[in-house]
Amino acid sequence: MKNGEQRPDVYLIGTGVGSGLQFTVEAQRVLDRVGRAYALHLPVSLRRHLRSLRIKTVDLSGRFAEPRPPGEAYVEVADFLLERAATERPIVVLTPGSPLFLNSISRLLVMQGRQSGLKVQILPGISPLDALISYVGVDVAAFGLQVFTGNRLAQRPPQLEPTVPLAVMELGGVGVQALGADPSAEPERYVPLLKTLAGVYPADHPATLVNVTDGNGRRSHATLPLRRFFEFLPNIRENSHLFIDVIRPQQQRPPKEA
Repeated sequence: MKNGEQRPDVYLIGTGVGSGLQFTVEAQRVLDRVGRAYALHLPVSLRRHLRSLRIKTVDLSGRFAEPRPPGEAYVEVADFLLERAATERPIVVLTPGSPLFLNSISRLLVMQGRQSGLKVQILPGISPLDALISYVGVDVAAFGLQVFTGNRLAQRPPQLEPTVPLAVMELGGVGVQALGADPSAEPERYVPLLKTLAGVYPADHPATLVNVTDGNGRRSHATLPLRRFFEFLPNIRENSHLFIDVIRPQQQRPPKEA
């Protein structure tokens, strides 16, 4: 830290996706220096690693156990962390993925923290989008990539470009009104999303469901034509995303049914 530079009051650290140890050396140095952290959905492997480094962690996942609107829970957690920052500076907050990608709590902390005069430093991690791009092998620099959440496509459909690959993030959250919803229990939640996709892609266009990690920390995927989307539902999780390739459709197209 340079002389005269204000020290951070809040560190937002991304822990990557799944159960791998994907946070950076820079992040580990901050943790070593502070010695404690608040965590959201900390993977078991990372929790054990931090314990071996004698880093004390406080897991806030229990604040999401009660069924209620997601936004209400996000605001409560952000307010709690800002209260801690006022008395424990600096605080470290560990969040899945990369802090400002698909993370409402981190965005609230940045916005409200800076309004309160707190210095917030962000240490990025591997995001679900990074993992998805690596898994499907699309060359984003050459072909581009459209990225939207499933909710965005279902509720406020943008003008999609049919010649550019599409990543639909957070399938498990489409139409969710309360925390803890089972994606397979309410298939009608996906009807507006499918209507948006059907306006751009033919019914037999291949779509790939990618679960960034399964219960064993491994990635998994399945490819089906869009008209069979509902067969994906039993396998949709919080870490599920949909990839629609327009560059290599013939390579991913499932065999024709008899």
